[in-house]
Amino acid sequence: ASSGEDEWSHPVIGTGNTGNELGGGWYWAEIFDIAVSDGTLQIGIKGDASSNRWIGADDFHLYYIGAAQVKTVLQAAIDNATALLATIDATTMVGASLGQYTQEAYDALTAALTAANAANADETILQEAIDAAATALTNAITAFKASYQMQTNALANGDYYLKTNGYYVADGASAVQNVAPLMQTELNVSGKDQIFTITKETPTGNSVGRYAILSTLTANRNINEGAAFKDGWGTNDHDWRTMNFYYNGTAYAIQSDGSGANNGFWKFDEATTKIATSKRTVMDVTADFIFELITVHTVLSAQVETIRPTFIAAETGTAAGQYPQEVYDAFEAALETADAILAVEGSATAQNLVDFVAAAKLFVPNGTAINTLPTENRVQVTASDKSIEIKAIEPVKATVYTATGRLINETTVSGRQSIPVATGVYIVKTGANITKVIVR
Repeated sequence: ASSGEDEWSHPVIGTGNTGNELGGGWYWAEIFDIAVSDGTLQIGIKGDASSNRWIGADDFHLYYIGAAQVKTVLQAAIDNATALLATIDATTMVGASLGQYTQEAYDALTAALTAANAANADETILQEAIDAAATALTNAITAFKASYQMQTNALANGDYYLKTNGYYVADGASAVQNVAPLMQTELNVSGKDQIFTITKETPTGNSVGRYAILSTLTANRNINEGAAFKDGWGTNDHDWRTMNFYYNGTAYAIQSDGSGANNGFWKFDEATTKIATSKRTVMDVTADFIFELITVHTVLSAQVETIRPTFIAAETGTAAGQYPQEVYDAFEAALETADAILAVEGSATAQNLVDFVAAAKLFVPNGTAINTLPTENRVQVTASDKSIEIKAIEPVKATVYTATGRLINETTVSGRQSIPVATGVYIVKTGANITKVIVR
């Protein structure tokens, strides 16, 4: 007989016949029902004798042979904890630093797993204890994941390069809406297309604030909650076009939030070589920290220190290899300006960087002409005797400026053309490209 999940063992009981109150042989009785109510066991006995006969039971024995244990939930928790811990190198991933799980949470998880394995192996343990072990392990898993140490929305406002998987995110300045940013492999210090102003906004009902990612190339152009460009910016956009930035000491994770929260964490799409949204709203610390943010301050500092030795070694004069005094003085002023900016941590802007790089391109000695045109444009600009020589395989618009920015000539060149100029430093723009030349 049985009751619920408990199994009971019992002997067969005999009854008397019609001539005896209690005897054996002709009629049989059986246990027909067992019930447990409020801790009391009730047993029903049924006989098959004729009416008005009674049944007696003696020498009654009740044997407990164990409960039918349900360990499905416990086993699932054990499997989850074991798989999680298999990904954790406790020597590097557990500690007190950003990007690590806390030691306390790690110890609690391993202890809960040990207890759960013991409960799973115990064949006599009660169901209540099984369930308690499963709950304790599940809670320990949750607490361990939550112990991952990172900074949330602690990024300083400023101008940044945004890089992931070896690519710099860039603005193509297209008027098309909802297009993914360009991805470029080379750092561009001459323009603003790879530089973004990242500022903390305060959406309605959010006292902590999230970040807007604004292009420095085109006013009010921003990367929206779908990881695509959108023009225009207003207060109503704060709740949609602002993101959470998480930092684990090495890299950043970016998450769309607010009204655009369903877009989840940002990812790098290998198939399209673009950034995109994952639609996953729960952080995966092994997959989401993929972005590097490089301050313009850092890039400007590197540019300054790269050219400073050349400036220190420079000699002024008119001989080949020497620097014209006006060229030397102009770059010295640019260098002093850059040093003053770099003295205030995080103060450098995209415009500061572009201005310094432009000044550095003009800092060349006598007898040197630098052509910044890519060779694939098939245009060559050189300095000649009191003239500028332009060679173009295909027609190209050429404009010539003095070093101070004054326009002195504008023409279309096809083939070869010589433009007479006085001695000095000039900037020549051919199409979208710029060349600096020094004419003697």
